[in-house]
Amino acid sequence: QHMLGLVFEDTKYLLGQPLVVLLYIDDWSIFRSFMKNLDLDMKAGPVELRLRGKSGPFYVHLEGVVKVDAKQQKQFRLAMVDISERKRAEEKLKRLNETLEQKVAERTAIAEKRAYQLQQLALELSRAEERQRQQIAQILHDDLQQYLAALRFQLQMYLPEKADGLRKQKLIQLVDESIQKCRSLSYELNPPV
Repeated sequence: QHMLGLVFEDTKYLLGQPLVVLLYIDDWSIFRSFMKNLDLDMKAGPVELRLRGKSGPFYVHLEGVVKVDAKQQKQFRLAMVDISERKRAEEKLKRLNETLEQKVAERTAIAEKRAYQLQQLALELSRAEERQRQQIAQILHDDLQQYLAALRFQLQMYLPEKADGLRKQKLIQLVDESIQKCRSLSYELNPPV
C-alpha cells in the first residue's frame, strides 16, 4: 500500500482500481500474457512493468499465484516490489556505457588516424632514403668512377716507361681497385630491379 500510495494520494480509490489503469500502453501485452499464464499455470512471473505514478513512471517487479478456496473459486494474489531505483541505476549505467563507447570510438578513430599518418611518414622517409641512395650511387658511377678512370689513363700516359715498373703497376692496381669498389658501392646502393 505504501508504494501504491505514491501513485495516488487517495489510496482507497487506488485499491478499487484495476491494475490495468496504472499500466502504460506499452506494457499491456506483457500484463495480459502474465495474467494468462497465471490463470493456466496457477503461478506466473516474474515480470517487470511500468506504472503511472504522481511524479512520473515507476517500475515494479510482479509475481503472482492463484489459490483455490473452499468454494473452488480462484483467488489471484499478486506481489509487487518497487524496482524504480534499480531501473534508474540501469539507465544511468546504460548512458555511461554509451558515453564510454562513444569516447572509445573517438579515441580509436584518433589512434587510427595517427597510425595512418605514421605509416605515411615512414613511407615518405623510405622514399627519401631511396632517393638519397640513388643520388649517391649516381655520383659514384657517373663522377667518381670517371675521375678514377681518367687518373688511371693519366698514370699510364705520364709515367715514363723507364720509371720503376713495380711502383707504376702498384699505382694502376690501386686505381683499378678503387674503380671496382666504386662499381660495387654503386650497385649495392642502387641495384637494378
